[in-house]
Amino acid sequence: NPYVLGQNVHTLETLDPNNPQWTTRNAEATAGGEAKAVWKDAIVFDATINPDFSDVESDQPQFTVNQRYPVYFPELRPFFLENASYFATPMTLLYTRNIVRPEYGGRVTGKVGHLNLGLLAIDDREPGETVPPDDPLFHARASAYVGRVSEDLGKGSNVGLMYTDEEFGGGWNRIGGADFTWRANDHWTVLGQMVESSTRPTGMKSEATIFPPTYGAGPATDVQVQRNGHAFSLFNEYQDVSAGFTSMLGFFQTSNIRSDHLHSEYQWFPKKSVVQSFGLETDQHLAYDHAHNRVYHYSTFDPFWLLPRNIVLAPIGGQNSDTVGPQDGYAMPSSENFTENFGGAVARGQPWAQLNFNLQWLRSGNVNYNPPAGQTPFLMNQNTLSALVSVNPLRQLTADNTYLLDRDF
Repeated sequence: NPYVLGQNVHTLETLDPNNPQWTTRNAEATAGGEAKAVWKDAIVFDATINPDFSDVESDQPQFTVNQRYPVYFPELRPFFLENASYFATPMTLLYTRNIVRPEYGGRVTGKVGHLNLGLLAIDDREPGETVPPDDPLFHARASAYVGRVSEDLGKGSNVGLMYTDEEFGGGWNRIGGADFTWRANDHWTVLGQMVESSTRPTGMKSEATIFPPTYGAGPATDVQVQRNGHAFSLFNEYQDVSAGFTSMLGFFQTSNIRSDHLHSEYQWFPKKSVVQSFGLETDQHLAYDHAHNRVYHYSTFDPFWLLPRNIVLAPIGGQNSDTVGPQDGYAMPSSENFTENFGGAVARGQPWAQLNFNLQWLRSGNVNYNPPAGQTPFLMNQNTLSALVSVNPLRQLTADNTYLLDRDF
């Protein structure tokens, strides 16, 4: 699958934030491609050089301003999407969006008997492009290595091991551990994982910030209980991430946290009614750090009605409570709780085959986590509106339209 790409590039270089400069590259050519081989219809070998991501669709817009934690964006690049399930575990130890600008890499995935295997080795040019030209790690590459093996144990159950390693400038972030999935019956499933990380900073005097400045190590644990049923569904996840745990290739919102997420849904199915089903949905997030300071408590409650053509109508209500203090780096004498009630509505559906919509409006509050100099975080009123509309007039043509409004005052 080879390709050749020609382009003119005009970009604003901000390696020195005090002296940004426009740079131009004319008549630039890039070539690359991907190769695939299959051994005995069981093991797949993939290789890539300068993978072409030019035809990848853009990310679905999300609110990213004034967020307490990183926002998750799903992977859209074909090379990383293919056979991604071989690297999936209860905790997201491989979040390939962290591999920004690869030049070459290889992957092995497959199944032999009851054994599932996944191996990935790939580089990333991005860390060496984020430092000034006089930095010793300028144009240096990071290397990522991932290994995953699991053994199927009956229907829907397995045990596995996973290892990730990112190397850059003499430093590293290495994580290893074990996990399991136990499908108790057709409705109940239990998942668990325990891992340990080890992180060493780069061995050079560099402005690169890919690794923390000091050595750190620590465990992380995750346990999930899931129930899937026609009328009643439940999901509960408990996660404990130590203060020393770091994952550069995975996705974790933060460290030093014990959190629990409980989601439940119950619905009824009336007969001979325009309402196909109606029900109640609840969602709760609760977290503390390891010094027993509460971090947040979010609760949501919404009844919903499912109408023909997959149209869902749902009012939403709940309460969010965030706790910030000196442990978060703010100049505050003690921790303070910011609690806000919220309400809103959701409407989504597909009234026609050519039209799909998802609308959500919320009136709530939000903590200003980036206050002006000399001030501490404070609570603001917030109105948000998100409107996603997809129009599919032709089989080969889809137009996605997204409108986001976030007003804090």
